[in-house]
Amino acid sequence: MIIKYFTFIAFALIPFVLHADQEKEVSYDTRQGISTNNRVLASVNGKVISVIDIMKKMDMVLYQHYPQYLESSELRCQFYQMHWRQMLSDIVDRELVIADAQDKNLLVSSGDVREELEEIFGPNMMLNLDAAGLQLSEAWEIIKADITIRRMLYYQVQSRILPQITPQDVRKRYEQHVAMLKESSDCIWKAVSIRASQQEQAVVLGSRAHLLLTEEKLPLDALQEKLQEHQQWDDTVVVSISPLYTQKRGEISSTLQELFA
Repeated sequence: MIIKYFTFIAFALIPFVLHADQEKEVSYDTRQGISTNNRVLASVNGKVISVIDIMKKMDMVLYQHYPQYLESSELRCQFYQMHWRQMLSDIVDRELVIADAQDKNLLVSSGDVREELEEIFGPNMMLNLDAAGLQLSEAWEIIKADITIRRMLYYQVQSRILPQITPQDVRKRYEQHVAMLKESSDCIWKAVSIRASQQEQAVVLGSRAHLLLTEEKLPLDALQEKLQEHQQWDDTVVVSISPLYTQKRGEISSTLQELFA
């Protein structure tokens, strides 16, 4: 059994600075404009994590999510200073998961890595890698690690969580979700009322109106004109159409809720 461990070697503010007219120490420069002293920050299972490793990973994040920052040394420097601690923690966690994946012989093919690289950087991969300040080998290792992490997370879910979920749990959750959607959904409706001198006459015309609207898909605006063609129509009949109402399902009467079911 391999024991996985990590050691923080240094945890102090990393001096990401813009170039100035001063004597420069050993530094890493992703693009023109930013320098920093490279130092070892942590060791995970014997693998050293340095400032350069963090900057490379942050360059990948910038390219994917904030490409506009790549053209500004000042914005990139601010991004580095704000996020390097979280990125260091993420890289340590990733290395521990990757070590676990190696124990389980989880393999990632070259084809999978290349496919994702082309998806991220497009057909002009080398030009876009250069724009992001990355070499192919560096981006390759980052993408390979990303794929490994996703597959390990899926493995953990599949092997530990999925066996605990029964069909009854799924059904219960589905019914709760449907009930919540019904409760929060909007009901948009108009009401049609038909008045006549005799109840039987109103019932007949009401049935005719329902047939026209539901089966023949007659537009509501044309309902009165169409009803006038019926033999039960006379001058005492009045057809009224309400304004358009929009209400939450839980706000309307139970009778209307049955109609919307």
